[in-house]
Amino acid sequence: MLSGKWFEEMNNIPQGSQLEEGVFSDTTGTPCQPEKEVPGSFIKKMRDILFHPILFFASLPPEEKKGFSLSFAITAGSIGLAGLVFWQGLFDQLFFSDPVKESLGSWVYISIILLGIILFPFLIALQQFVLSGILHLFLRIFGANPGSYNQTFKVVAYSQAPLVWGIVPLIGGIIGAIWSIILQVIGIKSVHHLSWGKVILSFLLPFLVLSSVGIIIGWYLPLIIDR
Repeated sequence: MLSGKWFEEMNNIPQGSQLEEGVFSDTTGTPCQPEKEVPGSFIKKMRDILFHPILFFASLPPEEKKGFSLSFAITAGSIGLAGLVFWQGLFDQLFFSDPVKESLGSWVYISIILLGIILFPFLIALQQFVLSGILHLFLRIFGANPGSYNQTFKVVAYSQAPLVWGIVPLIGGIIGAIWSIILQVIGIKSVHHLSWGKVILSFLLPFLVLSSVGIIIGWYLPLIIDR
């Protein structure tokens, strides 16, 4: 199974060190070169991230610019979104009646969807900076190096790879979202060399903090307004 292979790969990576860029380790712990492909190609990175995430993130060069990973995230997310929009539109057309579409009219509805697709890359870019910033703040609390934000950003961006599963009808979006979270946890563990507990807490605490703030605002805001 993939999970067993991932943990085996994790055990073969020297703790506190980083593999050279593009150099993977075989099951014996001996460094080996991956198959010859076009360096930095989208398909190659997609394959390595999805099926060899530990080795990919462990060999992620710190000097790589954020722009490469951001471009990858935008591309993967856009492919997945196109799939989700296509299947949603097809199923609505064949099996369901959309009251919003009927009230707005087909052309207005289509225009809104197209506008959303155009704005989506910018929303992905904004999301990457916000998510990686919040995550890295909590990673710093648990001992991540001060100058390691770029690595956190690249992990979050490259972990968007599973979003391409949005091209699979019905379950693709759910699979992609769950897979993306798993890759982020694996990637953060690989580049920051923190314990599993600290990595998981770095993901859970922002969610708990934001949820608590939301609950407090939702509880007290009506009381303040009614005064």
